[in-house]
Amino acid sequence: MGRLLCCGIDAEEPRRFRRFVEAANPADPDASLIFHPAELSAALAADDPEGWLCRCFCAKEAVFKALGNPFNFNQLEFLPDATAPDWRWHGPQGSLPIPSSWFHRVENGGDDRERWVSVVFYPPDMSF
Repeated sequence: MGRLLCCGIDAEEPRRFRRFVEAANPADPDASLIFHPAELSAALAADDPEGWLCRCFCAKEAVFKALGNPFNFNQLEFLPDATAPDWRWHGPQGSLPIPSSWFHRVENGGDDRERWVSVVFYPPDMSF
């Protein structure tokens, strides 16, 4: 039998993250459960803060689905960049494996609503 590849996929609408932007408070208790302070600060300074937070959340959710192990979302810092995303693990378990490949993409679901889609892949025999 061949080795299995781990894959996680998530899709979200940026408007779902409007409440975090409107609060404009990195110490917001709801936001701090999901986002690392660096992500919130970068999002609030971005041209499209809702899209920024949406991409961060999609990436974290896809990692969670691929690994199948729970972790605190605010301990995985993901700063999206078109050329080289920055992934940093701030959790107690040591190092969270970085995906072997990933992509983000904007999709239109046919209803004129923008969605960000994130897909991550981990190599077989990866341990966490």
